[in-house]
Amino acid sequence: MKSLDKYKNDPVLFAEEVLGVQLKGYQKVLLRAVAKGERIICARRTGIVFVQDAHEHRQKAIKY
Repeated sequence: MKSLDKYKNDPVLFAEEVLGVQLKGYQKVLLRAVAKGERIICARRTGIVFVQDAHEHRQKAIKY
């Protein structure tokens, strides 16, 4: 099983390597903010739902 330790502090790396997605620059900023627990406000069509899903998958993966 692949070690998930390197993803604990890097949600963008998790999204790209584990989930296999290409994030846009602003989505990387959003994902890092969400991972830090920061409150963010986004306009429509920014991909925030996707960013939240990626964050949740990472949280579940590194929990165990």
